[in-house]
Amino acid sequence: MNLAFRLARREMRSGLGGFRLFIACLALGVGAIAAILSFSRAIEEGLRADAREILGGDVAVSLLYHEASPEQTEFLRQKGELVRWIDSRAMARPLKPDGHAALIQLKAVEPGYPLYGTLELEGGGSLSDALAKRDGVWGAVVEEAALRRMNVALGDRVRVGEATVQLRGVIKREPDRGLNAFASLGPRLLMPFAALSESGIAQPGSLLTWEYRLHLAPGVSNRATIEAIKDRYPDAGWRVRGLAEAGGGIRFWLDRLTEFIGLIGLAALLVGGVGVGNAISSFLAARLHTIATFKCLGAPGRLVFFTYFLQLAALALLGVAIGVAVGAAAPFLAQSLIADLLPVRARVALYAQPLATAGAFGLLVALLFALLPLMRARAVPPSIAGGSRGAISG
Repeated sequence: MNLAFRLARREMRSGLGGFRLFIACLALGVGAIAAILSFSRAIEEGLRADAREILGGDVAVSLLYHEASPEQTEFLRQKGELVRWIDSRAMARPLKPDGHAALIQLKAVEPGYPLYGTLELEGGGSLSDALAKRDGVWGAVVEEAALRRMNVALGDRVRVGEATVQLRGVIKREPDRGLNAFASLGPRLLMPFAALSESGIAQPGSLLTWEYRLHLAPGVSNRATIEAIKDRYPDAGWRVRGLAEAGGGIRFWLDRLTEFIGLIGLAALLVGGVGVGNAISSFLAARLHTIATFKCLGAPGRLVFFTYFLQLAALALLGVAIGVAVGAAAPFLAQSLIADLLPVRARVALYAQPLATAGAFGLLVALLFALLPLMRARAVPPSIAGGSRGAISG
């Protein structure tokens, strides 16, 4: 191995000529996989860090079509601070003549909303002030898209069912919006829970989702609370979730997207492996006379194998290192470009596992496509020292 190392080092003094394709194929493939896995990990860490904001509480209870009974509601209040809201789809009709009716995602909230995080409005201001009743009219806040669809401005009034509300703010960030971001058919309109009784929307059989969120006391396990709720009311028909299930739709979307794009990156790396194999074959074909000369001087096949294996391993490590560096930097760039489009705040950092996985894939592909040409180089006979150069590539 010492002799193979010295021979490999001397041969590499000639530079990287002919290996630019080899390095580029590995760097691009490894970089793509490292970037995908690193960004996926950043979103997972964001989900874990913001689980309470995304879920809206420590424990979430959801009921479809009907609200919890007074007994059930009282039981939930005994477990911690309780806030409820109603989520539904409705039509909003502006009172101005040139306004347009639009389908909106209605959310009617109690004063304690949100338990975690803050609902941010464009230009600042508090949610409680925006929703307060003034001159007999409740307030509402909406997403920017709702203003465009209805052709209205802040200060205008719209009817939601039979209730009239005044638009007083534009939602900049809704902390638990990620839960329904992929299921919404319209922009958000958020109004007070008390205004819902005036709208006539909450009727028996209406397609409403009643949401209950619990803020637990410090040290109280959300899993134990969930088990207690399920044991007390096993047939209540509600869906109970904890922090581990926060952002369930987002997790499903993230897992599927990571798998799909990861397969694309792996396929690109394997296709690049063809270029790696061609580059190695061309390199060894150019060294055919040198290999035959080694054989004439008594070099065994294993010395030839390890001499060129060490060269290719060094170049593969260089290509993988470049790819890992590119993949590690890509999430930081992506965060600055698409942070506002993500339903959660990604925690971008240098994560060892995704980078190590991408690097391992790159080294395995390089080894896979290098072994056959190296085995052919090992079998080159000394008698062709002055003959043809096609033994390796053939």
